Amino acid sequence: MQFLRAASLLVLLAGCQSIKDIRSQPPIHEGEFARNYSDLAGCVTRDIVGKYPVTTAIEESNGTATLTSVATYEAMALPKWELSIKQIDAGHSYVEAREATSLIGDAMPDDVWDSVQTCGGAPST
Repeated sequence: MQFLRAASLLVLLAGCQSIKDIRSQPPIHEGEFARNYSDLAGCVTRDIVGKYPVTTAIEESNGTATLTSVATYEAMALPKWELSIKQIDAGHSYVEAREATSLIGDAMPDDVWDSVQTCGGAPST
């Protein structure tokens, strides 16, 4: 049993990345939305809270919001995906979605980006 636990931990760690690694990846989704960055972040957070572990950080000084989902396994925090929301002007935001590279499929569930689109209205590109 210990061997199986150790082997599964090694497989899990082989695909784990830091937040810095995730941020260096190209976005899997991106778009401009006609909504203030903090309102958009709040709406998405409310929509997905309870479905996925998510932390929201808003930095008003530079007009950004970051939503990060982290999985925990045996006291280790492994980042899964991140949304970066940047204020363009008073009523528009630019959103980028990035995810960790995973050996077992997509790290970001499709309904997270669906929530961004719903909360942001139609992309204003």
